[in-house]
Amino acid sequence: MIITTISLGIIGIIAIEEFALPYMPISPMKRTSHLTPNDFAMRSDTLAIAVENGLILRGYFLHANLLRPKGTIIMVHGIGGFKEGFLGYSKILVDNGFNVILYDQRGHGKSDGKYCTFGFYEKHDISKFVDIAETKFPKLPVGIHGSSLGGAVALQALAIEKRLRFGIVESTFHRLEDIVMEYGQDYFKFKSRWLAQRVLSKSALIANYKPFDVKPIEAAAQIEQPMLVIHGDKDTKIPIAFNQENYAALRSQDKEFYTVHGAGHLDVGSVGGAVYLSKVIAFFDKHCAY
Repeated sequence: MIITTISLGIIGIIAIEEFALPYMPISPMKRTSHLTPNDFAMRSDTLAIAVENGLILRGYFLHANLLRPKGTIIMVHGIGGFKEGFLGYSKILVDNGFNVILYDQRGHGKSDGKYCTFGFYEKHDISKFVDIAETKFPKLPVGIHGSSLGGAVALQALAIEKRLRFGIVESTFHRLEDIVMEYGQDYFKFKSRWLAQRVLSKSALIANYKPFDVKPIEAAAQIEQPMLVIHGDKDTKIPIAFNQENYAALRSQDKEFYTVHGAGHLDVGSVGGAVYLSKVIAFFDKHCAY
């Protein structure tokens, strides 16, 4: 009886490792909201952008509340996030004279797709939105602001899309393999590189991507644009040290690391408050100067 119980337990663990865990990192919960830019008194154009494999990414182009906008900011949400989560923050940017592009990443919100590849494919999507920004306002600078997963995507995009003039990345990781290990410790109370590699190897086959190539820190080493890197020192999801390594790797001559004291993973803006907002707006103003 004991042997049978142990055997069943082992079989159960193997089944979870083989058939359930590989889907966890790449299959975000699809969430959305009924809110629209109209609820925040913002002028907007609806976006539906085709990327490879026939996928459609859906979003908004929000117009600045200035006759002469300062620039255009592309916002990139985190895993399990959605574009509407940025509407309140976008209202502040719009009122300060910036156009804003919001969109749901692949496999999120109202966009197509089943899987998240942590920037392997998503980094190329950013160029589609730069195209839109330059078509609507050809002479305006375009920047990017990404949080968590969005920060990792932003770093990888900045490395290859030099039309992005500047970037803000917050609460993000340096290597996919390492952050999967961290999340594994959260779930199972132990850290295993073998398990992380096993799970990622199987998720690679499911989502047809190369997870061990997802290294934002290597992208950072190719970035020369001005950068503001932000992280909370109480972040228990993504250690601040991961983003500090990204910052150290940046080739940018104009870069700053801003630690939000007391902030966790998803609350750097609310904990940072007025100081956070003033720092972000000042950064955008500086790099969108006429």
